[in-house]
Amino acid sequence: MAAQTATQKTSGSDVQPHQDMATARDRIAGFAAGIASGATKLFVGHPFDTVKIRCQVEGGHGRFKGPLDCLVST
Repeated sequence: MAAQTATQKTSGSDVQPHQDMATARDRIAGFAAGIASGATKLFVGHPFDTVKIRCQVEGGHGRFKGPLDCLVST
């Protein structure tokens, strides 16, 4: 009967400190990955949005011959 009590006590839902650290590391890693993803999207997507808007504003009859010309001249 003493063995059952010892087993019940050790199999409880006690959270170990190293499990909390792993969770904190996972959260920090996820946060850093989100920042990296957002920054990459901004640096890659912004030039394409700029070219798109400039071509739309010019209406096809402006100073650019096309998207590649707009990208090169800007």
